Amino acid sequence: MKEKVSLKTMLSIVAVALVSFSGIMAETAMNVTFPVLSKEFNTNLNSIQWVTTAYLLAVTVMMTTSAYLVKRYSSRNLWLTSVLVFMVGTLIGGLAPSVELLLFGRILEGIAAGIAMPLVFNIVVATVPYSKVGTWMGLAAMVVSLAPSFGPTYGGALVDTLGWRSIFFILLLAPVASLLIGWKTVGEIKRHPLNKPFDVVAFVLLAICLTTALLLVNQLEGGALNWTWFVIALVTLIAFIWRGITSTHSFLNLKLFAKARFVSLLIPIALYMFIMLGLNLIIPTYLQSFLHTSSFWAGFSLLPGTLLCILNAILRKTI
Repeated sequence: MKEKVSLKTMLSIVAVALVSFSGIMAETAMNVTFPVLSKEFNTNLNSIQWVTTAYLLAVTVMMTTSAYLVKRYSSRNLWLTSVLVFMVGTLIGGLAPSVELLLFGRILEGIAAGIAMPLVFNIVVATVPYSKVGTWMGLAAMVVSLAPSFGPTYGGALVDTLGWRSIFFILLLAPVASLLIGWKTVGEIKRHPLNKPFDVVAFVLLAICLTTALLLVNQLEGGALNWTWFVIALVTLIAFIWRGITSTHSFLNLKLFAKARFVSLLIPIALYMFIMLGLNLIIPTYLQSFLHTSSFWAGFSLLPGTLLCILNAILRKTI
């Protein structure tokens, strides 16, 4: 008998995926607003780019806790938390009178996306029949990978018509839809027993390392190396690796990096994400700042590639 994915399972995956998709959309949609925000808040592009960088940092740091969170808390509570935090962050971002409040809103959005993105895959693995897991994992991954390319087109269209704040306000429809779809469908999934406490020390070390590394790279724009940030980043990285190898607490399993197959798969994925996110930032900014195109056309420039990816995915599925 052929295994089927129930409607309830499908809707629960869609509900959580909506938060992930809208979070990534919010990230890349803001890339086309940098010149506008620079004038709005009377600051340089180097400061404004933290609107994206702070978001990505929050996502990255939060995702490192996913293995612990899914064991400690129910999937429903994690989903509700991500929805509510995203809504609060989006409201703050849309109403922000200063860069500082805008960054705070973006960090909250990043925290929400950092909870929701791994949760989608956890729900797929826990609720989808084994024979269908590959298909649904691919669909979930497609949502995560395509959202960055839709974002600039969405953001560019709104900046030229309703203004940059509308990017946030319209995105509020996504968490509302997630609540409506998931209220009766997102439930508890099977959790593994939590037999180790969370490694707070490793988490703090990694957070400091990532933050100082970003500050270090950010200041390279001035043509000088900040040795203070460099030393802090290096020391905390070494301390994190040592802690990860010797600690008996629960955090990241660094032993995976000793496996050649894992590293060989991780490197191309990391390079792909690096190139994709980098181009999503560089191309719209270049088109607006140097070729003086509108925000809409700067964002639209990335859409053909997105459509080709969708077409390729459809053809691979049907052939």
